[in-house]
Amino acid sequence: MGSAIVEGLGLPVWIANSEHEFIDRVVELASDTQALAQQRATLRGQMQQSKLMDEAGFAGKVEQAYAQMFQRWVARTAFGDVLGEMPAALAVSSGLGRSKAKKPVRHDQKLPSTDEMKVIASFFETRDFVAGEFAARAMVRKFPQHGFGWKALGAMLHPQGKSEEALDAKEKAAQLMPGDSEAACNLGQSLQDTGQYARAEIALKRALVLKPDYTEAHNNLAITYQKMGRIEEAEASFLAALRLRPDHKWVFDNFLFTLNYDADKRGEEIYAHYQEYERRFGEMHRADWVGHGNSREVDRRIKVGYVSPDFRNHSCTYFMEPLLSHHDHDKVDVYAYADLARDDAVTARYKSYVDYWVPTAGMSDATLAQRIRADGIDILIDLAGHTTGNRLGVFARKPAPVSLSWMGYGYTTG
Repeated sequence: MGSAIVEGLGLPVWIANSEHEFIDRVVELASDTQALAQQRATLRGQMQQSKLMDEAGFAGKVEQAYAQMFQRWVARTAFGDVLGEMPAALAVSSGLGRSKAKKPVRHDQKLPSTDEMKVIASFFETRDFVAGEFAARAMVRKFPQHGFGWKALGAMLHPQGKSEEALDAKEKAAQLMPGDSEAACNLGQSLQDTGQYARAEIALKRALVLKPDYTEAHNNLAITYQKMGRIEEAEASFLAALRLRPDHKWVFDNFLFTLNYDADKRGEEIYAHYQEYERRFGEMHRADWVGHGNSREVDRRIKVGYVSPDFRNHSCTYFMEPLLSHHDHDKVDVYAYADLARDDAVTARYKSYVDYWVPTAGMSDATLAQRIRADGIDILIDLAGHTTGNRLGVFARKPAPVSLSWMGYGYTTG
């Protein structure tokens, strides 16, 4: 992606093909301070005048590419829908109710009942975090010295982006439940989320002392190490989690994401792990692929679907918004499959750019794949790769004739 931007600026001299060439190029550029100062003074203007800033032109070229992709699919399937190859298609969310701690015994209404706790846990399971927050706050008012209400409150606040409030609630839960591994793990996640990595490491190691086979704690400790730049330790913790749960897709996603930052591993070695991801999570769905009934007319409007958890205030906005806001709706019908816990002002803009807005939070991959197939999508675009909230499991089911991954991830999907 970086080389594409530099090429678009008309500065291919800045592109290196190896580490040694990169160092030589930097030394060469840095040695001519006058030319460097001139470049710095004119770079912003170059950017404004470059094709990179031609948003309408960019959208037009993307639409041409979509049309060509669809035409190739039509040509390939002219004598029957022959299924071709396709690419298979982070922190683990705080949970409720998975802890093995003993159930509380009620004494004169001083403790919440099992039914009260089940009701709150059900809000988390259905991702109704606002209602869950309301119920959890009522519980902590009624039972302020019982840890479950605080643990539940933290779990409801975190996905709503209320990081500081979530941290306060989780710290209270950990204080009241010192022997609860889940409370310690949840606290570590929020400490990590607020950039307190050293404290997060302590909390997550505490969770693993209490429960050595705690997959989520290994995963969140690995993410903490990754954010601290301790890549080797991060990889070791991810692998520990995967030994416990070889089928844990989100942990494997996080592991692959982290491998991209390991400067000591060869590209072939990293790619082999992506191939293993395909074997574990992609190949199983190939037997269920079926033909697509999409019209083969190449001159009609093409249905294009974008799948993303980031239709909100996010760095991807700088790339996605110029395209979506300049689509020619005489040429394409635009669908957005949005996996959001909450909307914001940027979300509202995205909704205005598309023809069909489809909230997908709470949908399983299988259900979403069925919805996409029912919508008759011709070209399906993944915008997340192996980042948090991705729907690669949908792409593995091949619900559209043509699928691709763009922009949200700097490597293959597997």
